[in-house]
Amino acid sequence: MSTTLISGLARTTVPQTALRRFLVLPVRLVIEANYLWTALSLVSLLVWFSPTTAGALWIPAQALVVAAFALAQQTALRATAAGR
Repeated sequence: MSTTLISGLARTTVPQTALRRFLVLPVRLVIEANYLWTALSLVSLLVWFSPTTAGALWIPAQALVVAAFALAQQTALRATAAGR
């Protein structure tokens, strides 16, 4: 990808700022996917599945861990954005 195209997408000509703005989008996508995973895990537990005892414990535990990762990622992204 050319420097001109990245600068145009990021709306800045400062290389470091352009790269930072360009790379934030995939990170946000991962964070949103983690939140979606959490929500769908809990909804599936309540609506679709009839899990075993182990599954009834594992699915919410896994959903909470994924939610914690998403929260940590979002906090780090905000801290990085504030540190500019």
